[in-house]
Amino acid sequence: QQQQQQQQQQQRRPAFARRARRQRQACRASCTPRKAPEDRARARRAMLRQELRRVTCAAAVRLQAVMRRMLACKRAAAMQLGRQRIADAEVRRLLLAAEHRRVQLQLQQAGRCPAYPALGSLQSWVKQVDTWVAVAGLDVAVTADARATCVRSLPFDVQRACVLLADELEHALGAFAAGARAALQRRFGHGESAHGGRMLQLIMQGALTDGERLNAAERSERTAAVHAQAVQPVVQQQLLCENAAAEAAEMVLAPGRDKRLQSAWRRRLVYVGHRRTLVLANAITGELKDIMGKQLSPELLAAVHDEVDKVGIAEFLRPPDPPTYRGRGRGRGRASAAHGGVR
Repeated sequence: QQQQQQQQQQQRRPAFARRARRQRQACRASCTPRKAPEDRARARRAMLRQELRRVTCAAAVRLQAVMRRMLACKRAAAMQLGRQRIADAEVRRLLLAAEHRRVQLQLQQAGRCPAYPALGSLQSWVKQVDTWVAVAGLDVAVTADARATCVRSLPFDVQRACVLLADELEHALGAFAAGARAALQRRFGHGESAHGGRMLQLIMQGALTDGERLNAAERSERTAAVHAQAVQPVVQQQLLCENAAAEAAEMVLAPGRDKRLQSAWRRRLVYVGHRRTLVLANAITGELKDIMGKQLSPELLAAVHDEVDKVGIAEFLRPPDPPTYRGRGRGRGRASAAHGGVR
């Protein structure tokens, strides 16, 4: 306690205080002078902003790296999903193509549907069609569920069987197909003409009675007559247009053709014995005649054949060479040394 009291008394002495003050002043003089408070505050704020900018940039870089990894993973997952979907779609397409080929092959092996009897028994035809449907593999189109549903709401395989059965039934019905389609649309609505199960159901129920058979035949004949009557003027007009176009083309091309044929004549000298004879040969048509335009005699024709065998047909029919350019001459005021002039 005495030592502490002595130290406190010593610190209260004026000389000690003066010495301590001088030491602090010397230390401050040896150090960098302090800046003004507003400059120190401005420097602190600048340091804080720089530190905040550094932290923000580092966080942004880390966030960008994380987002890049996320986007790369998402893109890779999307590409993998797309490739998987494409592979699945290709597998489904191959399966559908194989199934379609199998159905077509089975349908070809079963043959054509039995023809609809115009005057025969309908019950025997129905039995033959039932047997053919079972052999062709189209029995899924004649089930109760398929007949109770419209064709657009059926599964793909059942819908395909219905369409194939409808096509075969239209071929089998022949001229009565129009009546069957009309009866089918009248009972089930528009767009059901491709439902082979419902079409066969209508036929089995006797939808095509004798009157409807006659109406179908008359309707088909009337349709053919109307079609012929409507198509005949169009065909006549088309023929007239084609003939007019051909005549116009002939009028345009005839002068050029005649000129080309006239320019294709070649003059050739042929030796008949010791006598030379001028012969005309056409390079396009191959026609031969003498200078008077008459046919060649057998002796002259044999001489022409010998000449062709000797030089070849290409050389025999080769066009003449164009005349060479001789220039403008010496002129009036020019005199050569041979005539006494001076060059």
